[in-house]
Amino acid sequence: DSAGVSGVSQAGDHFGSALAFGDFDGDGAGDLAVGAPGESAGGAANAGAVWVFYGSTAGLHAGREQVFDQDNLPGGDGGTRSSASPASAVRFAAR
Repeated sequence: DSAGVSGVSQAGDHFGSALAFGDFDGDGAGDLAVGAPGESAGGAANAGAVWVFYGSTAGLHAGREQVFDQDNLPGGDGGTRSSASPASAVRFAAR
């Protein structure tokens, strides 16, 4: 667990196994997306999640993050399923 980062670490989360860097909010500062493909969500094991840490001219801010999982992805159906990780999207975006 880390101060300023939402959620609780779980064995097998694999937090950080997928990373992408870019200006996700269009403010001109670098942001970091961190995937955790093994994160459990909504009672489903290995559902996966992505944390986006937004930056500024001073750097990244742990307290200014947004978490995406199958329940809150734009265009998602709100149904959380095991082994259907949105964290794979981070791997795709990083290529």
